[in-house]
Amino acid sequence: NNKDKMSLELSDDFFRVFTARDAQLRDISRLLDIAKAQFADVTDRHVLRSLMSSEVQTLEQNCRCTCMDWSTLRVLIKRSEQSNDLSPILKGLVSDTRFDGAVILIVDDTSSSSSSSVSKKGAVQQNLDKLPAGIHSNLMVSDSIIHLKSARIYRNTLISKTFIGPDCSIVNCGMISAASNNDYEFGRIKVSVGAESGGGRPLHLTSEHTMIDVCRQLRLKPPTSIHTGATLKINMNVFANGNLLRDTPTIENIYLHENATIEAAASVSQVTMLPDSFIGNSCTVSNVLMQWNTGITDNSSVTDALFMERAHCGPSGIVAESVMGPDVHTSAGEVHASVIGPNTNAHHQSLVIGVLWPLGRGNVGYGANVGSNHTGRLPDQETGSGEGTFWGLSCVIKFPVDLTFAPYSVVAAGTTMSAQRVCMPFSLIVEQPGGNEIIPGWVLQSSPYTLARSEKKFATRRKAKRHDFYTGWKIQRQ
Repeated sequence: NNKDKMSLELSDDFFRVFTARDAQLRDISRLLDIAKAQFADVTDRHVLRSLMSSEVQTLEQNCRCTCMDWSTLRVLIKRSEQSNDLSPILKGLVSDTRFDGAVILIVDDTSSSSSSSVSKKGAVQQNLDKLPAGIHSNLMVSDSIIHLKSARIYRNTLISKTFIGPDCSIVNCGMISAASNNDYEFGRIKVSVGAESGGGRPLHLTSEHTMIDVCRQLRLKPPTSIHTGATLKINMNVFANGNLLRDTPTIENIYLHENATIEAAASVSQVTMLPDSFIGNSCTVSNVLMQWNTGITDNSSVTDALFMERAHCGPSGIVAESVMGPDVHTSAGEVHASVIGPNTNAHHQSLVIGVLWPLGRGNVGYGANVGSNHTGRLPDQETGSGEGTFWGLSCVIKFPVDLTFAPYSVVAAGTTMSAQRVCMPFSLIVEQPGGNEIIPGWVLQSSPYTLARSEKKFATRRKAKRHDFYTGWKIQRQ
């Protein structure tokens, strides 16, 4: 039926983004190799050639541009136009910029964005599209490949080792570069979850991973990800198509898929962003993979993390060494060395450290401290959380605690849990004089509305359609 067909198409997106990225990197690598020649065939329709003397004169005198060695610049044009003087085109597309190194200007208008991608652009990008295309008023552009006729590159300090695709807008940024000794591989990171020291669980993650892949690794099984072999490494930033980057001081070693956006971030490095993902507003982001429609906003700090589809951090969130599953939202608090499953929310000031919670669907209340993982020697403990756990306000969880077999249990406000395992589902765990009381089945007997509301909430808030095939289970099931 139509629903099954749509689900299949969405699941194919994991394969499509990987193959598109791999093909893009190979094309860029080939273009860099052949650019060493004065003239080269790129395809049966396009050639690469050096600048004519008249074009150099136009760039210097009319466009007010400078370059240490104009012979290192190349233009990629249609084969039928290889002998044409591009001076009239360059006058309108380039101004007040210094060039250096191997710069390739793609002077071709056949690879602009489709109407569907244009319709997804935000208000800022649509306004910037009103600016004339080209390279204008940049302090330095070096060793880069630029789609000249549709990209808009204005007032940046340095753009180095960067591929800028069609319909990209790069405005008022600082240093955009790639580390010369970089061994970063786009779409891959390695993190350690659980115990922070003395027994952490290493995860080898890709930008196409699902929570199923993560769980297989937690059980010491190989992942079933789209790609497991080595991928091409390239020492460049890549802005694929329709991207917006503005007012960000430091950008290094990043890959942006279609319509991914960085606005007014503090620093972004070693990041792979799938389509329609967003980083903005004074965030610091490093060594992160972001799937479709993910967001890191408003003074948040994220390092060494995978954000699955529709996951969000901000405002003022801190995430490190963690996996944020589909439709997970965190703000104001901290998440460290944890695996947080789908539809989990931590909207308030709270702490989550070393928690393995792959089934998610829970809540972390204000002031909850799910993170007493230090034994006085090392932070060498972890906690397992079952599906639907509710960590109440100001609860204190002293590791190790295991609620894996107590799904949809409630840890009441102010409760302190010492090291223990609870295997009674739907329980209420509440602090009493002399110790905690565990009331098995309390949620079913005394608060069934909680489950009914949760069932409806999960159905309406489940926006991550590419993960829908494993996140839509019912609470009451066999």
